Amino acid sequence: MSDFSAYFSHKWSREFLSVNAMLWRSISPKCRLLLDQPEPTDEDERPYFIARLESLMRRADVMICCLPFQQCPDPSPKQHALDFRYFDCSPYILFELRLAERLDIPRFILHDRRSRFRPPATVDPCVRYVARDFAELTSILESGAQDRQLEELLEDWLRAVARNRVPGSWEVPSRSALLMSKHSGLDDKISLLRAAADANGFDPPEILRAGSLDSELIQSIRALGLLIVDVSDPDVLPRMHIAHTLMVPTVRLAPGGVSELPEILRGHPAGYQLDLVPFGNDTADDMLAQRVGYRARAVVRAAQPVVGLERGLALLHQRTYLHPTHRIFISHNEKPGDRILVELLLTEFDKRGIRYWEYGIENHAGVNWPQRMDEGLKTATHIVALVAPRYEKSEGCMAEWNYAMEHTLPLLPFLTRGRSESVVTDRSFKVAHESRLSEYSINDQAKFIAERIADVLRGNELFANSPKKFERPP
Repeated sequence: MSDFSAYFSHKWSREFLSVNAMLWRSISPKCRLLLDQPEPTDEDERPYFIARLESLMRRADVMICCLPFQQCPDPSPKQHALDFRYFDCSPYILFELRLAERLDIPRFILHDRRSRFRPPATVDPCVRYVARDFAELTSILESGAQDRQLEELLEDWLRAVARNRVPGSWEVPSRSALLMSKHSGLDDKISLLRAAADANGFDPPEILRAGSLDSELIQSIRALGLLIVDVSDPDVLPRMHIAHTLMVPTVRLAPGGVSELPEILRGHPAGYQLDLVPFGNDTADDMLAQRVGYRARAVVRAAQPVVGLERGLALLHQRTYLHPTHRIFISHNEKPGDRILVELLLTEFDKRGIRYWEYGIENHAGVNWPQRMDEGLKTATHIVALVAPRYEKSEGCMAEWNYAMEHTLPLLPFLTRGRSESVVTDRSFKVAHESRLSEYSINDQAKFIAERIADVLRGNELFANSPKKFERPP
């Protein structure tokens, strides 16, 4: 079953990392991971592009869904009527689950009992719903123990899928199309939309018109990699319904702000209404092209599955960070051949999906080293200083330290190799140092530093005017 692709729906919060990691450990020997990892854009650091979700779901052989408790912001009967299972759980995860149900993808749904999620009355052998108390499950996993019953249920489900389904061989088509009628307001935007799709990995869209036979029309739509449609145009709705049923990734245009969606797109608390592309007579052409282009590029990027346990775990960690585009510059005066802490720290960073820049990795023969270091500093979002004895004697280290202060970059210093005194310079400011690292093994030091940096990336202010009390890493 190693050729199956798995869509993994879950919350990004650190609170659920141990449960997400357990699920991925269980399926990683048998599945590739199709993980929604949006590319940051000018619109939003983590944009909600439904066309990307549709592309991933269209390529998935199975779905793994981790559905924790989440307090419902509007417990009114009207809100519940939008989805009969929408109580205390994420509407975004429920929306992804609805996409999987529409395509009848084999599914394993682990849901928190507190969420009051209600599974359908009958399911097939390739669909399993398992309820757990997530607080209890998290406590078990973080203690290093296992939930063998849960793991056996997951293994049994995987065997059922292998018996009943075969892996797909889906490749993202390059074709794209426009849905419009003679009454559409898109007439003067056709060349712009074609250029936007073409510039971001698709063929310039052709206008999709009804064929002489319904089978010809359906085959034409099925082959598309991207559809661009004006959802307010009633003349194109029958063809849009076909694309919707076939899960064709779609950019949904809303001229003038659509007041009401077509009936087939309604009923999702976190659904299509959140990803409409508005345009009107006053919309700048470059703005419309950019918005369409973002979504086209997101569909193209969705074609890259993640293979392997460690890479998948690193991405699960990375998704918990508030700064997905971070880059850690590591400042140190460790010598070649005596870089044990540095090497262990890089390994821990890799496990947690922490991006970094480090001298020993970047320094190659024939490279203009001062220029390379300057580039590393300019692209850094944080600087981690491993402050060993004679750190201040290193001209490079002090240049990196002073760069952090002059450019107000977060400077995260750790005292290493038995050092106990802080760095003091004419331009220094008060920063937190961890003075007790040397009491523990070098492996524990690397794990502790990496986890502290991961916490900073999650938004926890650990480096304030006084250091946090040291707790031995687990």
